[in-house]
Amino acid sequence: MYADDEPRDDRGRWTAGGGGGDGKILKKSSSVPVRSATGAGKTAPYTKQLTELPAQHAIITAENPGGKNLSPDANRERNQQLRDDLLRRGYTPTQATGVYTDKQTGFEHKEHPFVVEGMPPHEAEALGRAHGQNGVVTHLGYHDLVDNKLYPTKGVHEVTQAKAYTELPGGRRFMHDINFDAPITLKGGR
Repeated sequence: MYADDEPRDDRGRWTAGGGGGDGKILKKSSSVPVRSATGAGKTAPYTKQLTELPAQHAIITAENPGGKNLSPDANRERNQQLRDDLLRRGYTPTQATGVYTDKQTGFEHKEHPFVVEGMPPHEAEALGRAHGQNGVVTHLGYHDLVDNKLYPTKGVHEVTQAKAYTELPGGRRFMHDINFDAPITLKGGR
């Protein structure tokens, strides 16, 4: 389900050609279609405008585990632990701001996830579970870790207003257009 036949390097990251470290890791310059908020439906490759969102990425936080709201201090401490885990694994996370609106309560949640370049989806899932998260987002879509489902993305769009988005350093906002009508059962689980 994670394109196991695609080439990967020795850390399990997808590469442009060949596994085992002999291929070039896909970098931020890789093209991913983006619908520009100002371009009226035009698409453009990720270049400097969204360099923090590479073709293969994960968006993950350690805040508010299990959907329970914690204090700002507790959330900062949890995210510091996640950041340390990411650095130990060889990643350089980019701190972002994530906003989403709870469909049942209408309450707007704001968290501080990390955008992680090159993290395979299965690793993002494992790390999300280890930090008590209900879900993580990757370039493939929203990974519901409670129901063990992947809701695939139909694309990534730059937005100026949305109910759910990730804001990168510098103020650019994007959202994954998630298809909640076509869930895929994930391997593994809690």
